[in-house]
Amino acid sequence: MRKKILDSKICNTCNELVMIKKFYLNKKSIDGFDYSCIVCRKKYQNDYYLKNRKIISERNKKNREKLSDAYIKKLIVANSNLSHSDIPKELIQAKRQHLELKRYLLNN
Repeated sequence: MRKKILDSKICNTCNELVMIKKFYLNKKSIDGFDYSCIVCRKKYQNDYYLKNRKIISERNKKNREKLSDAYIKKLIVANSNLSHSDIPKELIQAKRQHLELKRYLLNN
């Protein structure tokens, strides 16, 4: 069976025919691309953030304060070439200890 090569696709959000390079990759979809184009996806994400800004801000603050795994993974990913799934638990624990020590030194 031969794979069909796509050059454009209809966005499920704006219902316009859009070049395939303007879609994010999505392994879970049948054709391998997201259902919404990048423009619609970004608009949705921005609208969601504006609508839920207070909740998101509070959640992020709690994660920072308690040094949650999610927060520490986010820091590691931002400062390395590792992905979330590649981060070993030992590295998370070491980073948490480092941050706790840093907080202790700053407060004393």
